[in-house]
Amino acid sequence: MSQTDDNTFNFIAKLEVLTLHSDEARSWLEEFQREESFGWAKKVFQAMVLFRRHEIDRGIQLLDAVDEGLRSSDVEFPSIIHLLRRWHQAALAYYHYLNDDMEQAKLALQSARDEVRKVLSLHIFLIPIATHCIDFRIQLARIARRENRWTEVKRHIETLRRIYADQHPFCVLESGRPIQLSDLREFYLSLPLSEKQREDARFALDTSYPHQDWIDRLEENIFALPDLVIPYP
Repeated sequence: MSQTDDNTFNFIAKLEVLTLHSDEARSWLEEFQREESFGWAKKVFQAMVLFRRHEIDRGIQLLDAVDEGLRSSDVEFPSIIHLLRRWHQAALAYYHYLNDDMEQAKLALQSARDEVRKVLSLHIFLIPIATHCIDFRIQLARIARRENRWTEVKRHIETLRRIYADQHPFCVLESGRPIQLSDLREFYLSLPLSEKQREDARFALDTSYPHQDWIDRLEENIFALPDLVIPYP
C-alpha cells in the first residue's frame, strides 16, 4: 500500500466508530467506502503528494478531474460529496499557497470549513470530523505568519486553546448550533467503544488530556517555520 493509501485508510479507521452508532451511520460508512466515493478521496490525497513533490501541474490536473467527477457523482448521501469537497478545497488551498496567492488560499480554507459545517448539518453522527476545523485554523495561522500578521497568528493560537478548553466551538452549524469538545465527548461516551477506540478518542474523553502542551509546541513551530503543510486528517 502506498503512502497515500496509508494516510487515507488511517482516516477511515477513525470513522469505524460509525459502525457502533446506528443503521444509518453504518449505511453511510458503507457507501463512503465504495470505490466510486473512496476513489475520489484517494485522488485528492495523490494530488497533495504531487504538490509536495513540486509536481504542481500534475497535481492541479488531478484536482480538476476530481472536481469534474464530484459534479456528476450520484451517491445516496449528499454529505459524502460535501466531505470530499472539504478535502478538495483544502488541497486547493495548498495549491494557491504554493503559488503565493494567500487570499485564494484563505478562501479555499473557508470553503473547506463550510463543507464540514454542511456535512454535520446533514448528519450529526459524523461529529468526529468537526476536528478538521482545527487543521483549517492551523493553516490560517501559518498563512498569517507568512504575511507577517503576528497578531492574527496569536489570535488563531489562542482560539485553539479555547476550543480545547471547551470555551469555543470547533464550528457552528448552519442552524446556529455550536459543536464543542464536550459534544464530541458526549458522542464517544454514547458508544460501546473498544479499549483501542477509547484510547484513540482519549483527546476528547480524557478531561486531563494535555492539549495545552501540544498547542505550546504547535505555537513554537508556527512562529519558527514558514511553510504551510496541510496534514492528512
